[in-house]
Amino acid sequence: MTPEDRLAEAAVLLRRWPTTQARLRERHVEGPDGRCLGCTSATHPAPRWPCTLALLVTWSPGPT
Repeated sequence: MTPEDRLAEAAVLLRRWPTTQARLRERHVEGPDGRCLGCTSATHPAPRWPCTLALLVTWSPGPT
């Protein structure tokens, strides 16, 4: 199973949780530096946007 297959499978499961989808859409947005504002870490910089969670919610149709 490829990483894309796993992401697609997770997106299907996420469809059951519209509130979680909305929160992910709300928080995982691009910051002024091109990094995800929702991915925080005390030891690493945030990943470039779109992060994996932003992609996941994009692949999982639901409330916008």
